[in-house]
Amino acid sequence: MSEEVHLRNCPKLRLFLRQLGKVATSLKVLTIGEARWLKVVEDFPFLCDNLSIIGCNSLKRISNLPQLRDLCVARYPNLRCVKEFGSLQQLWLGVAMQDVSSLWVAGLQGQHWMSTHGDFV
Repeated sequence: MSEEVHLRNCPKLRLFLRQLGKVATSLKVLTIGEARWLKVVEDFPFLCDNLSIIGCNSLKRISNLPQLRDLCVARYPNLRCVKEFGSLQQLWLGVAMQDVSSLWVAGLQGQHWMSTHGDFV
């Protein structure tokens, strides 16, 4: 299994991510782009370096990534739940994410030390 996976406009992404989370024991970087129907990214116990998700309009929840250190999110008007990040150190927020992220950033910061950066996309 590769240490990096980059997915863009993948129509079978929901099913693929469920399977990937179960078998990707050496995955360090996951990038997801323009997945219009994706609603949830969760249960990646081994993903450890970076998760970047850009332009997934239906995304509502990102959770249970206990080893992840960096999370980059942009263009998610419906993202309401981001939780269960035991090792998160940096959160990168895209342009216009301040209103949406106010629902969950404080909870993440309360779990551990984390720095937040804005306007990366």
